Amino acid sequence: MCSRLGCDVASLHPAPKPLSAYPEVAAKRYRGNQPSLEFAIAPIKGAGNFQRTTGMPDSGASFTLITKGCADAHGLQIYEEKAQFQQADRNNLGVIVGYVDIYLQVSDKLVIKLEGVKVTPSEDYQVLLGCDVLNGDGQWLGPAIIDMDGSISWRLLKDQTVHVSKLEVPLGTKLL
Repeated sequence: MCSRLGCDVASLHPAPKPLSAYPEVAAKRYRGNQPSLEFAIAPIKGAGNFQRTTGMPDSGASFTLITKGCADAHGLQIYEEKAQFQQADRNNLGVIVGYVDIYLQVSDKLVIKLEGVKVTPSEDYQVLLGCDVLNGDGQWLGPAIIDMDGSISWRLLKDQTVHVSKLEVPLGTKLL
């Protein structure tokens, strides 16, 4: 078992341009029955530009993860790390094959630098934002507030600025 699975919020940056200005990733994006968040991903090291995509914010997940298929689609360098974790259903162990360091643009104005995002071996395309990012880090980023209007508010702790990201809610999904 891995002793620490959560990634680190290393710093915050102003976004270079609005999310709509980036090309959409060519890979088949995850389309589940859960609300998803539009954002853009770029590698911290090496060549690569932001690409727009979607992922699932999951307040029940203790850590953020990305699949190998998604990391490959974005040209992210995967650093090897072998670990296992207990999945929520308690019947299966999940596998970690490495980690990536990424820039994650969550709104038209906010980029979060994340270090140590865990990678699972799946070739499917998926990003899951867990509580290590949603709960904030206590230094840079306050806890995200998921509103019933389909948005996530991110409060910056240094200047109290609030940045809002929009959720995409699949048709037929009932929100409380």
